[in-house]
Amino acid sequence: MIPGMCIITLYALFLIPGLIYGECPASMQATLPFMLEYAIWRGWHQAIVYTPHLEQDCKGSVTRLVKCLNLNGIAVSENSLSSPRIVTKLGIIIICPDLRRSTSEKFVKLIDKLQDLQMNTASYDWLLTARFDEDFKYINSILNATSIRFDQNIAVTYPSRNVKSFSLGRELCDGNFLYKRNYVPSGDPFSIQNRSRYCSYCGNGVKTFYDRFYYRTSERFKHLSNNRTYKHFGIVMPLYNSGLYYNYSRDFNMTDIMKFSVNRFKPLKKFVNENYEQQGGIYILQYFKVRSNSTLYVSLLGIWSQEESMSKVEIPYPVEARSFLGEELIVGRCNSSFDGTTSVDEDVPTSPALLDDVLYFLTMRLNTTPSLRYYNKLGFRTYEGSWTGLLGALIGNSVDVALEPVTAHSPRHQDMDFIFPVAETM
Repeated sequence: MIPGMCIITLYALFLIPGLIYGECPASMQATLPFMLEYAIWRGWHQAIVYTPHLEQDCKGSVTRLVKCLNLNGIAVSENSLSSPRIVTKLGIIIICPDLRRSTSEKFVKLIDKLQDLQMNTASYDWLLTARFDEDFKYINSILNATSIRFDQNIAVTYPSRNVKSFSLGRELCDGNFLYKRNYVPSGDPFSIQNRSRYCSYCGNGVKTFYDRFYYRTSERFKHLSNNRTYKHFGIVMPLYNSGLYYNYSRDFNMTDIMKFSVNRFKPLKKFVNENYEQQGGIYILQYFKVRSNSTLYVSLLGIWSQEESMSKVEIPYPVEARSFLGEELIVGRCNSSFDGTTSVDEDVPTSPALLDDVLYFLTMRLNTTPSLRYYNKLGFRTYEGSWTGLLGALIGNSVDVALEPVTAHSPRHQDMDFIFPVAETM
């Protein structure tokens, strides 16, 4: 009877850890430290983490990520499907499922839901983390079919095969958790190597509970949040540009997704050092569309690794620096009469020459080719709620911009946006 009981006990010892910890895929855990550093580097104040089709055994790792974000000053919620009231420096993290196993349905529904909630403007900073570099074609197909806005910020990560992963996410921001009350340094207390550790340990006796056990950020994260350089094995590594401040002299170079291959990740010497293949890392790409139904563009921002952090990563192109990449800009105008005035239905001053100057400025600034469409009337709102004329074309997305003198009254504000008064600034 005793041997049998011992066997049962041994089985229990082997089974219980499996029930508690389980097996979370290494491809998911590998991106956790990058998510944390990217959020700090970009200066997020709050974040929403979405986990469509997440494995049950990975929930503990996600909880650890949320706690690490909180400890570094970022308020976090999980899988929230309501529009936040404050969207300043708000990040959206979507932990993608294994798209090779036909698990993309929930992922696609989540993308569409966030679009419907209008969480796709410039105020939101999206970060999608793929499991494998083979997911490249699946994510391209999904984003190509998505109505991405011109001012939407989307970065997607693809881990290399040699990227290092954490054990169940328990090592993530481990330096932030100073709760080892009974920790006693090992070794000779009088040796030079251990003297500082023993002194700090003995000093805990005069420190308050707050000083000893309060969670705090690490030096590495402080440098990220303050956009500084930091040292790794004695080597000073400057953060590339910083995560917030953009150099507007930098070119806006994007590649058509049909001409971009996953094989182009590897040979870029700008981002890779000699030992990179042994180190492993995570490739960061930015996606962009000129308009919701147009070509999908992509740009490689850099490569992240635990050894070099964000020092090899360029910041995403902000909205202010983007262009139409030569694509056409559809401009709506009202027909001109023989005396040079436009056929508008309002008693407002007109100046076709001024509007021509505005069009020229937009063409040069946005690197676009204008395509003019003329309408007989400015238009009005009918009893059924639809708009006619030029304003109807603008509401129906038949034109990208309408250039005509307009009075911004309340009925129009319900359905369209007005920029600042151009005539008063030129």
